[in-house]
Amino acid sequence: MALPYLHDIMVADFSQWLPGAYCTRLMADLGATVIKIEPLYGDPAREELPAAFWMANSGKYSVAVNLKLGEGLHIAKELVERCDVVVEGFRPGVMDRLGLGYDVVSIFNPDIVYCSLTGFGQTGPLRNRAGHDLNYLAMAGVLEIPGDMENTQARPGIPVADLAAGTCAAFTILAALRQRDVTGEGDFLDVAMTDVAASWAATRMEFLVNVEKQYEYRHLSPTNRVFDTQDGRKLALALVEDTFWRDFCTRAGQEQWLLDDRFRTSSLRRKHASEVLAAMKNLIASRPLSEWERILQSSDLPWCRVNDPKDLSTDEYSNQRKLFKAVNANYTMVLYPVITRTTAIKEPTPPPNLGGDTTQVLMDLGYDDLSIADLRSRQVIK
Repeated sequence: MALPYLHDIMVADFSQWLPGAYCTRLMADLGATVIKIEPLYGDPAREELPAAFWMANSGKYSVAVNLKLGEGLHIAKELVERCDVVVEGFRPGVMDRLGLGYDVVSIFNPDIVYCSLTGFGQTGPLRNRAGHDLNYLAMAGVLEIPGDMENTQARPGIPVADLAAGTCAAFTILAALRQRDVTGEGDFLDVAMTDVAASWAATRMEFLVNVEKQYEYRHLSPTNRVFDTQDGRKLALALVEDTFWRDFCTRAGQEQWLLDDRFRTSSLRRKHASEVLAAMKNLIASRPLSEWERILQSSDLPWCRVNDPKDLSTDEYSNQRKLFKAVNANYTMVLYPVITRTTAIKEPTPPPNLGGDTTQVLMDLGYDDLSIADLRSRQVIK
């Protein structure tokens, strides 16, 4: 197999928590050398979100350095000078005050691709407001877009804005690196999690489309949801198209629904959503999951049982797709979610210990054992 796509790219990752870390994890999987630059106390996610930390920091190196001390800042600048990419997730102005903002970095590393990933962006009235995923989804209108007619403000169980922004950041960094190959110039990327969430929410923002007919009902189809089965399990059915609905009714022994004007077409089912939903809930609850699986197994219908995340790790699907890999006796990692034909994707490794690579990185920068020991004794590094 060929070398990983990003084998010659070096990234300085100053971010904490999840969005920036997920961005650089994707780049590490594709072969980039990612050096995680942490404060001496470490990324708070190490303690607060251990599962997220493991997932988002696999395959990286950790340097623990006190950026508030002149010598620590000097180390960071030496490291950034050798990098192709900087990723940071502080509020606007923090990196500038530290002396590591884009305007400074681009002087001594003019072809740097510098990505600032924040909640509300570098400009605008909310630029300095604190926030987390819930706030970005709320601001972007996501929480007012109902995914279920009975629970209109359901919060996603995963941090959608964080992960979407991390993915968008990684994609845009790669585009900037490609442009740099052509022009020789770096760039500054202002990625706001709220903006990315809004771009995803646009798939349900009907008001953006200036057409005569607008959707009358904001909820999704009453036959496109999760239903409870008789034995307390859950079945996800996405019977949106009429062809799927007709096939389901026939297989479920509900042919009378095909003649009922409340049930017959997708638009009628949306119009009479309460009645359709009540009928569907009663039907699915009349049989255990195993019987529904038997009925649906040979069909071409969009259905799945609802897995606990742990169930997926032992499912035949994930085994065939080689989605999980045990990295040691205690931890299993999810692999990079794209399968390539000829190019290597890096095997996952545990995230680095806090400051576990400080000595080696400083030696690569030209520091000797005595100077490293001195810096460590004065708590410039860890």
